[in-house]
Amino acid sequence: MPRRRHGAWVCLVLLCCTSLLRAAVAAYCYSNAQKVADLFSSKSPYAKLRGNMTKKDLVPESCHPVQLWHLVRHGSRYPSEKDIRTFMDILPELKARINSCTGCGKLCPSDKKLLHFWFSNLNESLAQTLAPEGAYQQEEISSKFLNLFPEILPDNFATEDYKFRYTATQRTKESAMAYARGAFGSHAKDIHMPEPVDPDPLLQFDNVCSKYLAEVERNVTSRLEERLFWLGSQMHEVVSRVAERTGVFFTPVEVQIMYDACRYYTAWEPETLSAWCSVFTKSDLMVLEYWQDLKYYYKSGYGHPINYEQACRLVQDLVRTFRKRVEEGKGPRGVFYFTHLGAYLKLMARLGMFWDNTTLTHENIKARRLWRTSIVGPFSANVAFLLSRCADDRWYVGMAVNERRAKLPGCRGDMGCTWEEFLALLGQYEDCDFDAICENDPPVVPKDHDGLGGSAGTPSTLLLVAVLQPLLRLLNRES
Repeated sequence: MPRRRHGAWVCLVLLCCTSLLRAAVAAYCYSNAQKVADLFSSKSPYAKLRGNMTKKDLVPESCHPVQLWHLVRHGSRYPSEKDIRTFMDILPELKARINSCTGCGKLCPSDKKLLHFWFSNLNESLAQTLAPEGAYQQEEISSKFLNLFPEILPDNFATEDYKFRYTATQRTKESAMAYARGAFGSHAKDIHMPEPVDPDPLLQFDNVCSKYLAEVERNVTSRLEERLFWLGSQMHEVVSRVAERTGVFFTPVEVQIMYDACRYYTAWEPETLSAWCSVFTKSDLMVLEYWQDLKYYYKSGYGHPINYEQACRLVQDLVRTFRKRVEEGKGPRGVFYFTHLGAYLKLMARLGMFWDNTTLTHENIKARRLWRTSIVGPFSANVAFLLSRCADDRWYVGMAVNERRAKLPGCRGDMGCTWEEFLALLGQYEDCDFDAICENDPPVVPKDHDGLGGSAGTPSTLLLVAVLQPLLRLLNRES
């Protein structure tokens, strides 16, 4: 083919692709589109993602459940005080710029209407607190477990049958209270909930792990892939498409503010369309989701070994809790922990869940990846382990993630693990030397700590914690 004709064909193909892309941008209408709430990463609403497990999913025939270990992320919350101020100050200005652009942009009439009638209903007193939807999520979760496993949550019980523990934050405390209401109704007030440890070396182990704080949390190079993706071509295309849809140019930071508003408002009211989602196409949200996945992959997932190595504290607690019931017939019927996203995701990685056989990088979006924080770690994300006793004195461990049946990598059965398989996979973490892993000096966990109590550490540790408190509070803002 002559060189000129070949060049003409290339130009024609590019022109067609550009026209199709613009047509897609123009045709997309968020108000009429299929659901997109499963693309909001850690701010996804639980109601749109929860599973529909049955008792048969976790308990084999001829078995009956005897003990439940349940780790739960707090429900939907309000942003930090800084982010609330941003929403209150910046979003009305962005709305005015969009509405003043008469006759420009590609927003459909219903999407324009959403933005026109949006108003801010936030105030700074709500910062970091549990939203009403978040409390409702927790009640729904425990009600589901109550209905499926009445042996664990019977009508008649003693307070010592259950162990509750939450961190020193309003959102985890209120999540625990809501969970108790869903499980025990009017008897929830009789459940003993001890005062939280601050910081909690079990439920906030990543806040007292020196190696993690130095190598990941405070190390700007540890999440380089996330930053490179943010600066890359796909994110630039998102910013350009938002400008094309709205008819207004926005900076990348302003696009991020609208993205956060889109996610938070959906999390607070899952059945209501969020006005700020209308500026994005579904493709945009998929790109933004991957950006968030990279963030948590390197901050709390498989990106750095220390992320998951330190999570052996929770695995140790799980195994020792079940072993005590199997070997001694002792221990509570239910252990309920209420924590934050970081600890939850690190535990998932320690268990080998949602592992991709290739590393996530900024270079391209891995569409069929398992590490999708929208699915793994929405608000109220939870992992439950159910210990059952079977005929012939056999024991069985079922597992559910976000109320969907799950299976530990390495278990041969379709439903879960035999007790022998469970110990073979996780028994090694009974000897978790947290302070050695984290290179803590002084140690955080006393040597005689059995993994089942609530000890806060040695006097020297408490002094160190007091010095670190301002930093720890800062780290908690994102969870």
